[in-house]
Amino acid sequence: MREHVSGHDYRREGDYWLVEMQVSQVEELFNNLDPLPFGERDLDANAAAYILDSVQELPDKSPIRIRIYLSSPPDAALQSLVSTTVSRYFSYRARVNRQRLANQFRKGRISLLVGLLFLSACLGLSNLFETLEFTGSGVLREGLLIVGWVAMWRPLEIFLYDWWPPLGRAHLYERLARLPVELCGPPSERKFPTTPT
Repeated sequence: MREHVSGHDYRREGDYWLVEMQVSQVEELFNNLDPLPFGERDLDANAAAYILDSVQELPDKSPIRIRIYLSSPPDAALQSLVSTTVSRYFSYRARVNRQRLANQFRKGRISLLVGLLFLSACLGLSNLFETLEFTGSGVLREGLLIVGWVAMWRPLEIFLYDWWPPLGRAHLYERLARLPVELCGPPSERKFPTTPT
């Protein structure tokens, strides 16, 4: 059964939505510039982007299966190789995003410490200027308070907002790493999207 989702048509088999791709050779799924042996290469950037975009368009938490059509029927070894490679690639992307998140929190802690020290210095100077009465002391005190609190904006931004995107991407990549991948021979009808090249 084919359904229209986010401007594209996707097929369903039972409860599963299908992300379908067709390639002439299985090598087209992998990055040809990657110097690693064939079975250890990264996914091709276009193939990975196509899978990622398709999964993001489908309903959240719905079961999804990746189906790749080849020009000739695959054997079990090739099926295992492609399934493992797809899982490994997206697991790696998830780890990268979790590492970015950890680095961001580390920078956030350093920024928070610097911001608190700067705010404390501004508050101390503001209190000092409160005891000294001279022309413009009120403006200077208020300016120091404003500058001190503005210095806290970046650490607060990190801890309140900036961690959402990398965590969301990590969850998405972890989901992609768990998706079942199946290889098939040529389809009887071309009624599905092909991988962008």
